[in-house]
Amino acid sequence: MIPILFLGPSGDRRIPRAVEKLLFRGEALLCRSGQTAVFSREGRLYGLFESEGWDALRWRQGLVVIKEGARDVSLPPNALAGGFVVRQEDAPWLHQKGEVRGQVVSCGMSLRDTLTYSSCQDGQPVVSLLRPIHGPFGRLADPQDLPLPPGISGGYTLLAAAAVSLFLGLPPSLNAF
Repeated sequence: MIPILFLGPSGDRRIPRAVEKLLFRGEALLCRSGQTAVFSREGRLYGLFESEGWDALRWRQGLVVIKEGARDVSLPPNALAGGFVVRQEDAPWLHQKGEVRGQVVSCGMSLRDTLTYSSCQDGQPVVSLLRPIHGPFGRLADPQDLPLPPGISGGYTLLAAAAVSLFLGLPPSLNAF
C-alpha cells in the first residue's frame, strides 16, 4: 500500500477531497472509516490518511501533504517520508523543524517552486512541474505541463492535488469530473 498522509487541521478536508476527485473517482473504494480511505487503482492500493499529528505516518515510502495551518504540528528531528508536498510559504518552516529526508515539492506562484500554475483557459487549469521529482520506488516525473480537469478549487488545493498525481505517477482519473 502506498500511504498518503494529509497532515494538519482535521476540519480542512479540501486537499483530501481534491485528491479523491482527481485520482480516485470511479476507482474501487475498499474501505472508508473516519478520516481514512483505501482505494485500488491499476493494481495498487493507496491509503489516504488525515491526521493532526506526525505519529500517523509509519511508512518510509509515504507521501506527506502538509495542509495550510499545519505549523503547530510537531515533526520528529529526522522526519522521513517518500516525499513532502508543502506550500511555498511553509517550506522554510518544514526545514526548520529538523532534518527532513525525502523529496520536498513546494507549490506556489514563484519560479523557486517545484510546481506552479501555467495557465487556465476555458476553466481548465494547467500546472507546470519546473524540476524533476522522485516518487516512491524511484519513479521520476520530468518537468512538464499537466492539464487538469475543471472542478477543483484553485490555490494550494489544486497544486497539492496535482503534486500528488505527479508524485505517484498517476494521471487524473478518467472519471475525475
